[in-house]
Amino acid sequence: MGATGDQAPEIPGFQPLHIRGAGRLGIWIEARQVRLDRRVLLKVLPAAEQSLQQEFVREVQALVRLDGEGALRVIDEGAVGAARYVALDEGEALPLKGPLQDPRDKLQLGCSMLDLYQQLHALEIVAGPIPASALRRLPSGGFVVAEMGAVEEQGSEQEIRNRAAITIEQMAAIFRLGAPWPEVARVIRNEVDGFRKARGVIDRHQLAPTRVRSRIALLVGVVLIVAVGFLGPRWWREVKRDPVDEGLPPVTVSSSVDEEGDPKSGDSADEGDPGAAPDQSATGDSRQSDEIARTRIEQQDLLQRQFSTWEVWWPRRDQILNLLEAGELAAGRRLLASLPPVIEDSDAYGSMTAEKESLLQAWLWIEQRAVARARARIDASVSVDAYEVAADALAELARDLGLEQRYSPEIERLKRRGQLFRTTLATMERRMEQVLLELPSFGVTSWPLPQGVSSFEGLHRRWNSFERDCQFAQQDVQSILDAAKARLEADELFFWSVKDGGPLIARSFEARVTAVDENTISLRRVGRRNPEVHPWNTVHGSTLEQMAIEAGREVTDSFRFRARVRTVWGGSESIL
Repeated sequence: MGATGDQAPEIPGFQPLHIRGAGRLGIWIEARQVRLDRRVLLKVLPAAEQSLQQEFVREVQALVRLDGEGALRVIDEGAVGAARYVALDEGEALPLKGPLQDPRDKLQLGCSMLDLYQQLHALEIVAGPIPASALRRLPSGGFVVAEMGAVEEQGSEQEIRNRAAITIEQMAAIFRLGAPWPEVARVIRNEVDGFRKARGVIDRHQLAPTRVRSRIALLVGVVLIVAVGFLGPRWWREVKRDPVDEGLPPVTVSSSVDEEGDPKSGDSADEGDPGAAPDQSATGDSRQSDEIARTRIEQQDLLQRQFSTWEVWWPRRDQILNLLEAGELAAGRRLLASLPPVIEDSDAYGSMTAEKESLLQAWLWIEQRAVARARARIDASVSVDAYEVAADALAELARDLGLEQRYSPEIERLKRRGQLFRTTLATMERRMEQVLLELPSFGVTSWPLPQGVSSFEGLHRRWNSFERDCQFAQQDVQSILDAAKARLEADELFFWSVKDGGPLIARSFEARVTAVDENTISLRRVGRRNPEVHPWNTVHGSTLEQMAIEAGREVTDSFRFRARVRTVWGGSESIL
């Protein structure tokens, strides 16, 4: 089936609705043009068919030059990565299915093909034969094509006429157009001014019904005259050889010698019989007519057998397309795998081999798109260390594609990775708690990375952020201690706020610093002899922030500053 890997193209500005099927080149996709909110027909050439890009571009250029004359109008084209696409305005046109019944439709279809190839002839575009699947019926009753067949870079005028004749012959056989289209194809192929003379053939065919009665009368008269000419002499000879009379013996004709002595045999008499030559001519004409009839019957039998084969193929093809459209890729894979390796090649109705290859390309394109979308979800989950979510997404993709065995090892790796992540996370958090207990000692300013953390980018970033916050907390506390020592040396009164009655009750007063250490500060109020010892976690945050600023510390976020200080000197908040 081919490996998946390259991301399937997402066409900018178009929202895919469902896959129509395979074209001669690429895949037909019904889509919505987002900007104008209208339905369009996309033809996408996947990156896997990069070797056909030049042919694809030539076909698009031919459609652009036609500008809606006999073909769907091009409204956008371009490339997405290594894939190419063209958007066509299909409007209300519908694909043709099965033979046409109305003679007027048959005439209109043949004339539409003739008009199209006359336009191509005028533009010097060598294109075709046009596949029958490219035909679209317009609501007005006309016909247009959605693709041009093989478009060559250059070619002769004879090649254009030859491809036009082939296209008309194929359309006549597939849609049972009947007369005068075989003759039209012959004239186009063999006459230098074939397109103009083909118009004359069509005009004579349209005038034929007005002459039917006179021609029938003339034909009856001719038949009677020929019959009399053939049968009269034979009847007369029979009368002469076997007369019917009153008991008379039959006349016997024997060899004799004429008056001049020349022998006359019976054979020579027969040679002079005026009825002998017409008999032989009639026999030759009859044989030729039988041969023509036999040839036509064989051709009809061949077309009928081909049509019967396609009647079996078309439902299988539609079933595969419906499965692909519904996203049931596993069932589609099984049906594709069940197709025989060798399918009947091209005939008047198309090429089954080409259709099978196009189905495989369509399935591959959908699979690539599904894999790309699933991979995007998996990568997003892995980036945030959600390995179980990634494993579930991959398992869902495997079920959709019917490839559980292929993806099973990767799913198991993701699950094991998730278990290792949970174990490493628990180890890192225990180490963080130990570091927080060591912060008030100020003896350690850096901490080694816990084992296993470096293999997870998210955990590594989290540890580095935690270590920076711990270092900032130590620096904040050190700046407060420096400011307290400076106040102690100055022996001056400073304004203090202390939370002796609880975290929500603060007392403010003026006092001098009498002693400072890493855990407490001693303050002697005005008018009192003995100092008061206060733990640092009871000093109000506003006072601590003012002291840090006095020491030259820049405080940009008061909330985070106070949280870091409380982490070192106790409190209810943590920087985990």
